[in-house]
Amino acid sequence: MTSLPIDPNSDNSPRPAVTGPPTKHQLALMIWLAVFPTLTVLNLALGGWLRTLTPVVRTFVLATIAVPIVIYGLMPQLHRLRQRLLSRATNDPGRPAEARALWRRSSGRVRSSVRRSGKHPRLPSRSVLSERASSDPSGRDGRQP
Repeated sequence: MTSLPIDPNSDNSPRPAVTGPPTKHQLALMIWLAVFPTLTVLNLALGGWLRTLTPVVRTFVLATIAVPIVIYGLMPQLHRLRQRLLSRATNDPGRPAEARALWRRSSGRVRSSVRRSGKHPRLPSRSVLSERASSDPSGRDGRQP
């Protein structure tokens, strides 16, 4: 077993929490929060001019203007806001430990204890599943059809 070298110049201060990628539900909410106001403002600002265009050209113009605004302007800000909210929720000492753990799991990070043991805290072990299967003659684990 080898040990890692100790760097005397490194500080042992806590590092900011690194949040994982957003879940598909978080991403859907973030996209909606960026797209809806952008399209609303563009329609209000360009509505008179857009009415003269055919629907296909109107859609092309709106998409050409809205997509760069959303992708390069709004989504990076929403990602930073999400990261700030999640790291505040995980690092708040006044928050109960169970809530901090829930936020850590929902932010996409794998806890080191789970990684070491190979067991997930919310999922039953294989032995429990095999016991359930052997005790239920239908083979459905007590689930309804």
